[in-house]
Amino acid sequence: MGNTIKNKELVRTKERQIARAATKNIIEKGFHKTSVREVAKDAGLTIGNLYDYVNTKDDILYLVFKEFYAVWSDNLLKDPKILTIPDPKQQLCAAIESMLDIINKSRDLVILAYRETKSLRRDYLKEVLGQESKLVEYFEQIIRRGIELGSFRKIDAALAANSIVLLLALVPLRGWNFMHNYNEQDVMKFTIDFIINGILETETHSEDGSEKS
Repeated sequence: MGNTIKNKELVRTKERQIARAATKNIIEKGFHKTSVREVAKDAGLTIGNLYDYVNTKDDILYLVFKEFYAVWSDNLLKDPKILTIPDPKQQLCAAIESMLDIINKSRDLVILAYRETKSLRRDYLKEVLGQESKLVEYFEQIIRRGIELGSFRKIDAALAANSIVLLLALVPLRGWNFMHNYNEQDVMKFTIDFIINGILETETHSEDGSEKS
């Protein structure tokens, strides 16, 4: 995907407009039933203007995913307040709380990402999966440091990190089943407690994870 516009700030602004318009249409109709003309109209662009920023409909779907992962990167992965927390438990709690907040504000993007990944062109899919891996690695590093410092049990950090990322997507993917009984704060508190209690090193567990008598 490429364009001839040299103003990078303008390009990023227009890409966000296109991504948001595409998200709205894809959520309502699915990727394959969404037309380029509809995306251009909702983005406030002419067809010709839209093609200044994308070459194909596949590029539009990629922009949606690009916007999706930019949210994680800008608001979680690069957050200095979380990166500099010295205590692993507090750091993990802060990371989970931040990610849940992002998810609650970006539910449509999360649903779209899980539903339309299969529609991505192969080269774009490879890039998107690489971005997903960065999110998992972020949590994995926190868990590994917690294990090294003796704050967390000796568990498989990679598997634990993947499980956390999957669990945090529960609200947009399964919220229809339980959110009428709980508010966002209830879900956030339960999720944090559930994850932390599962990996926290306590006196009731031996080094191999079995319960002491």
